[in-house]
Formats: sequence, structure tokens, C-alpha cells
Amino acid sequence: MSFTLESLQRARTPEETVQYLADTRAIHDVLSLYCRAQDRCDRALLEAVFHEDAFDSHGGVFQGSVRDFCGFALEKLQQCEVATHHLCQVLIDVDGDVAHTEAYAIAFHRIQVDGISTDSIWSARVLDRFERRNLFWRIAAREVAYDWNIDARSHERWSSGFFPPPVRVR
Repeated sequence: MSFTLESLQRARTPEETVQYLADTRAIHDVLSLYCRAQDRCDRALLEAVFHEDAFDSHGGVFQGSVRDFCGFALEKLQQCEVATHHLCQVLIDVDGDVAHTEAYAIAFHRIQVDGISTDSIWSARVLDRFERRNLFWRIAAREVAYDWNIDARSHERWSSGFFPPPVRVR
């Protein structure tokens, strides 16, 4: 999918514009729920953002069915002290009941490496094909292209800030 100004700003009637806005909002919500499901290790929510027959290709780290991906991802994420996934710019091109998205994402993972608290930060482009089935938008196919990462010893210092350390809530 090649995103262009013309493809995203094609002429629409007022009714088509309202539908486009509703569709893009629903799709953006699905992307946000994906991040929430990862951060909370919520398997039911993670599976719900995909169609059952969806395929995931996670940049050479994983390739296969969405059901297998959910197990793989949650097994990894449950090893983290904390994980947060963030959407940056999101492009959405809707064409009827199919949409393509490109979302830049940054994921933060605090892990233990040889007993040392380590921050592993990844940046990626997430390329999805969405399909609307039975009125609901869900991911039908996903490809993740990793751009960069950095692993560094954690230097968290809550005590030197204005607020005390927060209480972590899942």
C-alpha cells in the first residue's frame, strides 16, 4: 500500500465523509486496543482485535496465525517487569469494507538480562489490512517492519523527581 495525499484526500460527498470519519475512528480504536491488550497481557482483548483467520508477520520474530501470535507475544510480555506500546502517526486508507493502515509505533519493555534491569526499546512500522465483517473492523493481516531498537541498563530514579514512585496497576 502506498499512501499519498491524493489517496487520503479523495473527493467525498458529505455522507461519505461522515462514514469515512466513523470508519477511521473505529480502526484507530482497534489499534489502541491492541496496544492496551499487549500492555495488560489481556489475551481475550488481544484476540478480539483480529479476525479469527488473520495472519501476523512480526518482522522475522514471528510468522503465523493470530492465535499462535497471541500466545507467543503474551509469553514474552509476561516476562517483562513493565511494557508499554505507543502509537505515533497513523495513516488509514478506507476503501469500502477494506482499509490499509500504517502506524509508527514505539514499544518499551523492562526486562532482566543476567540479573540486570534492562530497558529494551523498539521502533517499528505496523502495516495492517483491516476488514469490516458483520459491521466490525478488525485486523485481517499484519506485517511489522522493525526500524531500530536499543537495549540499555535501566536508570529509573523516581526518588529524585517531584513525585514518589507510582504504584503499578495492571
